[in-house]
Amino acid sequence: MPKNNTTPTYEQLINKAIRRLMLTITLLVSLITLLMVGTQQTINTTREARDLMSSLNQANIKDVPSFIQWNNTTTRNTKQPAFIRVTTKKATLTTATKTKRTIITTPSSKSFFTKQQTKLVGPLVYVRGFGFFLSYSEKDGHNTYQLWVSLRRLVASRILCK
Repeated sequence: MPKNNTTPTYEQLINKAIRRLMLTITLLVSLITLLMVGTQQTINTTREARDLMSSLNQANIKDVPSFIQWNNTTTRNTKQPAFIRVTTKKATLTTATKTKRTIITTPSSKSFFTKQQTKLVGPLVYVRGFGFFLSYSEKDGHNTYQLWVSLRRLVASRILCK
């Protein structure tokens, strides 16, 4: 059997080079778009978390009724699920936000606060069984305000490229 060593024609070489170039350009544009959108979503989530923490701090919560008042009047801008804990002289109050409902001391918030948290970089923490969160804490003398904003939807949107 004779070996068939045909050299490709210029047309075949050019077509192959164009296909590689188009594939490379498409992959680069997709990667850049993914990075830009992901960065923008991360910045927005961080801004929303800081705004919520600022609102908590300005509320100067002293007891359960003032926490409920803040909870009912605050318009939460965060699109990510969040856990909030306020420790006053008299009580520790927790809330979990899911979609548009806010429920005080939910079973999920009780479970969340008992889980081990691993601090990664800056405000980024990993909560076992719950995933990645941005974690913020502020103290105003008498009260401690803590906020954890989930990054689950953000991470899922980056992995699934929605």
